[in-house]
Amino acid sequence: EIIDFSCLIKKLCKIDDLKRLRFITSHPRDMNDNLIKLFGQETKLMPYLHLPIQSGSDNILKKMNRGHTVKYYLDIISKLKKIRPEIAISGDFIVGFPGETDEDFKKTLEVCDAIKYSQAYSFKYSPRAGTPSFEMMDIPDSVKSNRLSQLQEKIQLFQKQFQKNLVGTVQGVLFEK
Repeated sequence: EIIDFSCLIKKLCKIDDLKRLRFITSHPRDMNDNLIKLFGQETKLMPYLHLPIQSGSDNILKKMNRGHTVKYYLDIISKLKKIRPEIAISGDFIVGFPGETDEDFKKTLEVCDAIKYSQAYSFKYSPRAGTPSFEMMDIPDSVKSNRLSQLQEKIQLFQKQFQKNLVGTVQGVLFEK
């Protein structure tokens, strides 16, 4: 029997002693409709998903060889929010990838505005020997730092809004230690 990830999630949710389930660091290409639907069907599946986008620019995503477009990513988030409106979305961003223009970066900020991430990780691009991007023209560190600062400010704004919306609600908590 071939079991895809959504089948595995269904099987795990049938375990009586398992109270909560969440997974992190998915790739947009792995988010099929069956997996998305589970967020509305399985109560043990927590309303949280870490789904990296890396950039809000299709041009940069193509240079990064990510294999998804901004529209594809936004469609996934739209489907998830229709099925489970309270879902918290976190993501990953890299700013200053070689060739990233001001317009490319502006599109990344627009994605943040559209998604309103509850949390996100963001980093400056750093060249790594042996990667295709290593040979590309790097962006000055001052530009990367400025973009990272702008992005993190926006992410923090949405993170605070997300937390503020939880004030006065009752949330289940899992203590590990």
